[in-house]
Amino acid sequence: MVLKSKSSGIISKLWSFIRTGDFYGLSRAINHRRALLQRILTGPVGPGTLLIDPQTDMGVQESHEIEECLDPASVSPTRLALHLAPYRYALPYVAGKEVLEVGCSWGYGSHLLAEEARRVVGFDFNHVCVTYGSEHLARNNLRLLVHDASRPFPFPDESFDVVFSSEFIEHVANSSNCIREMRRVLRPEGLLILKTPNLAYARRWHSLNPYHLKVFLPGELQALLEEYFREVQVRGFDEMYECSLRRVEKPFDPFGIPFEQKIPCPYTIELEAWIKPKLVPIDDGVPQSLLAICRAPKRHPVSATGKERLFSV
Repeated sequence: MVLKSKSSGIISKLWSFIRTGDFYGLSRAINHRRALLQRILTGPVGPGTLLIDPQTDMGVQESHEIEECLDPASVSPTRLALHLAPYRYALPYVAGKEVLEVGCSWGYGSHLLAEEARRVVGFDFNHVCVTYGSEHLARNNLRLLVHDASRPFPFPDESFDVVFSSEFIEHVANSSNCIREMRRVLRPEGLLILKTPNLAYARRWHSLNPYHLKVFLPGELQALLEEYFREVQVRGFDEMYECSLRRVEKPFDPFGIPFEQKIPCPYTIELEAWIKPKLVPIDDGVPQSLLAICRAPKRHPVSATGKERLFSV
């Protein structure tokens, strides 16, 4: 899962517009902050107290570098909540099911799915991440493995009820083979839930991201998935940033303050923030990501790979 590089706000958008004519990016930045400002000025805090942009001031995009995956040693709670949004959306689909997560990183999402699923198996190519997750997030119904998704999956045919993958397929050179393997390990009534960035949302950024090998437009993703599933629904997926600000009065005795001490602020600001998923139609603006729900895997001949029991499930 890949993180976006930090935005420095309106000034950087304005400079980007001057250099490249990026009017769309500038307009989005202005509209985002206008709505936030209006919410705060009309909310319980009152005018002139505090302006917080949850996307830049709460650690959602605090990294200056484009990173390949979340670092468990430094990830902020807000950034982690952002990446858990698609997992929370998937929870009703995995209840009581056997689930495979393709591209599990260090297993923070697999761990959440295991709260509802009967059994979860996750794999990732990064052995450091998998080792960390196995040591810190292991539970009876969760197992993490090291495996390269560009190779045949180490499971027999029809091993899982649900295959889940978030922010991963864009990292695979041969995405068609990866989808074929996802289809192979699904049972006849199985379900694929796949989230990936929307190329239409930020073409330039994805083209500069060295970890993104193939980012899809909605029509491209729909066409690829329909090769392997009879029922494919591709929707837009946005993470909604919600926050609640409250001013709390903090009275003090002015006569009890020494002369050399600064006078304290007469109030504090309490901030509560959360992130939740929101599905939107593809043609409703330009969604940040795409979420595909695929049912009815198309029949395929039993392969030699399917007979090989490289890993006992």
